[in-house]
Amino acid sequence: MTAAARPRPAMSWVPWVFVAAFAVIIAVNTVLIVMATRTFSGLVVEKPYLKGIAYEETLQREAEQAKLGWQVTTAFRNGEVGLRYLDRAGQPIPTLAVRARVTSPVGLESPLTVDLPYRGEGWYAARVSLPRAGQWEVAATATRDAGGGHERRFRFVAP
Repeated sequence: MTAAARPRPAMSWVPWVFVAAFAVIIAVNTVLIVMATRTFSGLVVEKPYLKGIAYEETLQREAEQAKLGWQVTTAFRNGEVGLRYLDRAGQPIPTLAVRARVTSPVGLESPLTVDLPYRGEGWYAARVSLPRAGQWEVAATATRDAGGGHERRFRFVAP
């Protein structure tokens, strides 16, 4: 019997199944890699290297704030952002200038800057008009005429 006349084995298609399976895996991985590199850059913070270098300054500011001994309570109720400032002895601090910057963590909307007037019993609050429901972040800065100040960040979920 010649080689051309010899019958082919019945399972000769099995190696091609493995080749096809690996081709599909390679194609899918290629698509996923291309999509991943084109969508999210991986950058979470602007200028991360410079922010890392400035970390010592952040620690120093936090130490200065801790020396003040202020007790700060935060709240978001009925569309109002509020912060309550008490001194080391638990007494309200009525002589602060408080400004809050309200931003979306996903950064879709422009930040809102609001001055918080004194409302009594240490509370500083103001109504904010949020463009949508969801999670928001407040960065509040409280300063006084004699110098010194306090920074506080907190998040809330608006209904």
